[in-house]
Amino acid sequence: MTELITFVRTCGFQYVPKDAIVRETPLYEFVNRINAADSFADSNAKIAVLGGFHATPNRFSVATEVYLEFEAGNLTHHSEQQLKKWKTPRIKASTNFIRIVGDKPVGEITRKDILEFRRWWINRINNEQLTANAANKEFTAVKQIIRNANNDHSLGLSINELFSEIRLREVEKITRFPFSDDFIKKVLLQLYKGGLNDEAALMVYAMIDTGARIKELVGLESEDVVLDGNVPHIKIRPNATRNLKTPQSKREIPLVGASLFAFQTLGGSFKRYQGKADLVSNTINKYFRDNNLLPSEHHSLYSLRHSFEDRLTAVGIPEKIQANLMGHKYSRPRYGLGPSLEQKRLWLNKIAFKIAK
Repeated sequence: MTELITFVRTCGFQYVPKDAIVRETPLYEFVNRINAADSFADSNAKIAVLGGFHATPNRFSVATEVYLEFEAGNLTHHSEQQLKKWKTPRIKASTNFIRIVGDKPVGEITRKDILEFRRWWINRINNEQLTANAANKEFTAVKQIIRNANNDHSLGLSINELFSEIRLREVEKITRFPFSDDFIKKVLLQLYKGGLNDEAALMVYAMIDTGARIKELVGLESEDVVLDGNVPHIKIRPNATRNLKTPQSKREIPLVGASLFAFQTLGGSFKRYQGKADLVSNTINKYFRDNNLLPSEHHSLYSLRHSFEDRLTAVGIPEKIQANLMGHKYSRPRYGLGPSLEQKRLWLNKIAFKIAK
């Protein structure tokens, strides 16, 4: 069916069911379709131009392919690299939408589905320090794909109603507050062997004394966790499980206190949640909410990264070492190899939480 719809486009028409052709198209187009159909030897081509096939709505994945193919015709001036750069975020938006809503026929997509996708994005913004602009770009891509399929198949969807007031304002991104040291001791460091599943609890412990991002921790592979040697540490670097957010995100973090306990207990990297940042984040934040563990609406799992940075600042750590541990860009020119594992461990030991064995 997709091939026939594409064929109809090459003839200068959009695919429209035959009853709609009779009811809605101007006389001149109706005549043009008949003349075009008469010129084809292939019977399927004749039927397609005249809307004789039942246009079963494509699933969203197929609609994405059709949309990309259609828009590529408007980008013939783009280089191969530019075209790839244009396609990549749209394919990503489609993949994310299918992940949350499912690969539904476009005609069955509802306002509820769009709102569910929006809620998923709000959760990511709150927990991963992403921007509303990133979400809005994906909403726009999904809207364009649905509109294109709606036009092709005459589905009768109201695109404006589906996407009414979906876009997010930058102010909707809630600033995360850090957890206090007292809260970490009395609440978060009591999670292991509690109501939260063990690996999720160990994720919290791992974040406490590394300050690493959720995706960085679940993206660790077995060879990225070094538990023997003089300085146990984790290696945050690109691998088959995930890429890094920025070039400066590549770093090595010594394991001390709660984080050393977490990885020693795991015996290496995460298993259940490897590569599943959204799953572990949602699991932990839901547990926090369901058990009223969060001090305020401005706190979430990601608050641990803010806590880590504040604790480093409080002990007077040099800016260069702090930037390295956080995976932040260091504004001054870079010379030498950077701080060693031993140097970083020295400072981390000043803030590490002690775990009773």
